[in-house]
Amino acid sequence: MEEGKQILLDDVRSYFGALNVSATGFKNGVIEATVECKGDRNPRNVMVRLPHPSGKKAVAVSVGKYIPEKESVLIENFTGEAKLRLEF
Repeated sequence: MEEGKQILLDDVRSYFGALNVSATGFKNGVIEATVECKGDRNPRNVMVRLPHPSGKKAVAVSVGKYIPEKESVLIENFTGEAKLRLEF
């Protein structure tokens, strides 16, 4: 995701309940995202794909496990809200 770009999904309906997802584009070597699920049955695991605009791989992630071949973060034992920060 390029600098200055943002993705917002607000109150999207899913099997797990209402979802709120936001991702902020690459800035100062960082991409940030938030995932919220307000339903009664949260998913056990959540995977969020956050690719670098030049294809670089993250060197650090604040929450979860970074999977470089998928350009994604896997959040296991999801509790209903997660704030991610990927550093490149």
